[in-house]
Amino acid sequence: MHIIRLEAENVKTLRAVAIEPDGAVVQITGANGSGKSSVLDAMYYALAGKGALPSQPVREGEDQARIMLD
Repeated sequence: MHIIRLEAENVKTLRAVAIEPDGAVVQITGANGSGKSSVLDAMYYALAGKGALPSQPVREGEDQARIMLD
């Protein structure tokens, strides 16, 4: 399985992210609280399905979240 593109909005601490991997290894880096774990969680939610969602997956203050994983 290869991830071609990830788009996520308002998932946990993320505002918005779009990632298109162009190699075998993709580094997800950033300061504490910048959303690195939220990116990984968004991929997990998309792959594992609705049963994997936590009780509050939507960013605080937002009405809905969106994840698209190809």
